[in-house]
Amino acid sequence: MSELSPRAMMSIEQVLALIPVSRTTLWQMEQEGRFPKGHYVSNNRKLWIADEVTQWQNALPRTAAGYVRPSRAGKPNKPEQS
Repeated sequence: MSELSPRAMMSIEQVLALIPVSRTTLWQMEQEGRFPKGHYVSNNRKLWIADEVTQWQNALPRTAAGYVRPSRAGKPNKPEQS
């Protein structure tokens, strides 16, 4: 039987330091399936698997101008302008 290597886990503070959104936005993204689900390790402690967060970051669509902003209710996606 092979031994599994541990996966790094991130607290809410660590996730928000890496993904600069509000707690509410992170919760909404999670509920909508646009961000990896966290895992409760106790009643009041939720953690995220670090490599799942990294995979999410790497999967974000990019353009030459930067990241593509998600569309809102019928509005087309446009690259962010600097």
